[in-house]
Amino acid sequence: MLGLVFGPRTQACGLLRHRAKRQAASIVPRAASAGPAAPSASAPAVETPAPLSSCDGAATSQLLENLHERCQREPFAWTEAAGASETLTARPSAQPSPDPPLVLEEASGCPIPPAPSPASSPSSPSSASPRQPSCQPYTVPVSGAPKRAAAPPPPAASVAPSFVGKPHVGVPPPTPTPPSMSLATTEVTTETDEHCSATHPGSMCCTSTAVEKDSTATSCVVTVRTTVTLTDSRLHVASSELEELAWLAARDAAEEAVGALNRRSTRGPEGREERHRFVCNMLRHGRIRETTRMENGFGHVSYQVTLEDKTTGKRIRAAFKPRVEGDCEGWHRVPIEVAAYQLNLLLGMDVVPPAVTREDCDVDWTHYPMGGAFIYWCSNARQLDQVPMHEWSVPSAVLLSDTRILDVLIQNSDRHAGHFLYAEHWADGDYVGGPQGQGQQSRRGGAGSSPGGGGGGGGGSGGPLWRGRLSPVLIDHAAGFRADAFVSLDHENAFITGPTHRISARTYLRLRFLDAPSLRACMRGILSDEEVAALLARRDAVLAFFDSLVAEKGYDKVVLEA
Repeated sequence: MLGLVFGPRTQACGLLRHRAKRQAASIVPRAASAGPAAPSASAPAVETPAPLSSCDGAATSQLLENLHERCQREPFAWTEAAGASETLTARPSAQPSPDPPLVLEEASGCPIPPAPSPASSPSSPSSASPRQPSCQPYTVPVSGAPKRAAAPPPPAASVAPSFVGKPHVGVPPPTPTPPSMSLATTEVTTETDEHCSATHPGSMCCTSTAVEKDSTATSCVVTVRTTVTLTDSRLHVASSELEELAWLAARDAAEEAVGALNRRSTRGPEGREERHRFVCNMLRHGRIRETTRMENGFGHVSYQVTLEDKTTGKRIRAAFKPRVEGDCEGWHRVPIEVAAYQLNLLLGMDVVPPAVTREDCDVDWTHYPMGGAFIYWCSNARQLDQVPMHEWSVPSAVLLSDTRILDVLIQNSDRHAGHFLYAEHWADGDYVGGPQGQGQQSRRGGAGSSPGGGGGGGGGSGGPLWRGRLSPVLIDHAAGFRADAFVSLDHENAFITGPTHRISARTYLRLRFLDAPSLRACMRGILSDEEVAALLARRDAVLAFFDSLVAEKGYDKVVLEA
């Protein structure tokens, strides 16, 4: 049995009409009488065409017109089969038809009008008990390309009718359709883009891309279409060269799409982009209003500062780490704070506070010609090891895996317990105390701080204040990229949970998207080309490690779906 289902209504009905008309001239009904006796074993049965009596040309044309009009109005599914009770059989001829005989069977929306049931011999296929449409389940993929069910159905006589859409009166109830096959619940959204470029002299390549996603987010189809046109005086070219030009353009389009995804990720996770933009803009351009000098046990000086927007008066708090000559032999290379923030966004993490660099700045009446890093100050912070793991707001296995992978990539060997905080998040939260976010006060209750505090993005005179969700935060990455550092997935972490042999699904996928152009764009002025290449080599090693674990243990034993 052969089966087809067509996506666009006009395509299916047009094809039906076209093929049926080609056969209309040779259509004959099966014998109207009881027919001859069953053939003996010595003589093969021969079906003799009968004259066109009850199925003349005019009736056939009218039937086809009715079918075509109905198909244009209602949902449908067409099935080609052999051995059904109502058939249109082509006359045998010396030149076989390029298409199989068309069998019209009742499906959703396009029933065949009942025809007289001629008596036939017991050996005739049409002598089967009352008509039972030969149907089998089909699905229309998002891409619109027809797919046939993998398993063949039982013989036509034993197949129950299958309907898609509203059943007609007098037919069996519809068979339930799995969600992935339901056309009624699937809504497809399409994003398209098209551009032309001279990929190679003497040619112009126009490439269009379309991304189709269904409403359930269970399938996505990406279509890339490239058209090559010769330009200038070039008139003749081998077909293989045209194909090469097309593939070059398609490759460029794919690389541009990957770059666009990476650029989008550096703006922050979906729904948090505006807050990331605001915080980074304040860190980069905010006027320094208040400063508090701090010094750690290694003699590294830093400041807590209050930054104010010059136009709106909004304020946030930040830490300023001045850059020093020699970077303290790599242990206090403050621009790496920015590299860690950018890389954490590229990997879809958002656990490293926003950080930017400023050149040649003055803080607390001190001039710093080498500038330094301004880092978002997380309010209400305490060490993460003081909080039970089940209260972390993220699965502990995901956080510890992400932390170790980030530290392996930047070779940060200084990840002790004091560099894990539990504090207010910079982008996951809301404004409270004003018109914005009044409904969020109770949800953020218990995480209060002093007026104007938090890294709060509120105004300094009674305006709404930012209150972030208490979340795990990773700080202090200035020791990253030291030449003599070595950090491995097999190393123990600060929480003594063992080596890192599991990875979050999001990080696993985003690791594959890291590429040199995106990293160079994010790390310009911070990392050298050699350091970018070394980072990508470590990325490859991490992917190879987890790929081998998945192959050995299985996906669900290695990948954390959270």
